[in-house]
Amino acid sequence: MSKTFTRLSSAKSWRNNRLLEIEERGVPLHVVANTTIADVIKDRLQRGAELARTAEHTLKFIANHEFDQTKVSTLNQQQLYDFADLLSSEERSPQTVAGYMSHLARTLNWANDRGTVIPVEAVAIAMRTMWEDEVLARSEQRDRRPEVWELDRILTAIFENKRQKIPVGQILVFALFSARRISEICNLRWEDFREEEAKIRVREMKHPRQKKRNNVWCDLPPVAIAIIRVMSRISEFIFPF
Repeated sequence: MSKTFTRLSSAKSWRNNRLLEIEERGVPLHVVANTTIADVIKDRLQRGAELARTAEHTLKFIANHEFDQTKVSTLNQQQLYDFADLLSSEERSPQTVAGYMSHLARTLNWANDRGTVIPVEAVAIAMRTMWEDEVLARSEQRDRRPEVWELDRILTAIFENKRQKIPVGQILVFALFSARRISEICNLRWEDFREEEAKIRVREMKHPRQKKRNNVWCDLPPVAIAIIRVMSRISEFIFPF
């Protein structure tokens, strides 16, 4: 990167600041020729805010895919469309492909905001047309709950499976009555269980519309408490699986 100054002192000050920045953070991507998708993702994971586990896993997958060597400066709509088609051809649903492409698009915009030369307009057009063509789709809403006879068949199959080591049945019932995500359930700790108050603290609870996560005390119905009581204390986690 070059810049013009009217005074020598200003030029030297800018030079010294740039050298210090490069020593601390490395060479910025926007001054490196032939920056690739893999480069942008690596930079996002190293310098950006911490990502949720799914987002991080998705970006690492893309960074190790053959698409990762695509040059971002010449990225076009057709390349993004072809990548989405390739993901679909690997037996992924439109909902899953939408997750991959959305995380990629957000990362490209993140890099563009920080100086990397990326044709973000082409990215926006590609995403819009893929939604319109239903290459991407939103998760389908559930319109029913399992009936008692269905749950009975599921639980019977679980308990009759002699090879089953993890108490899936207890976890399944706990999930139904506690209304907690599986990632939250497997992160519940004994020290956060308040049986006398019928509460448990859920750490880093996911918010449906915000990235920020908080530790929240949640009510537990009697069935959920009964399941916790029968779990063995073999770990700091109630469900260490």
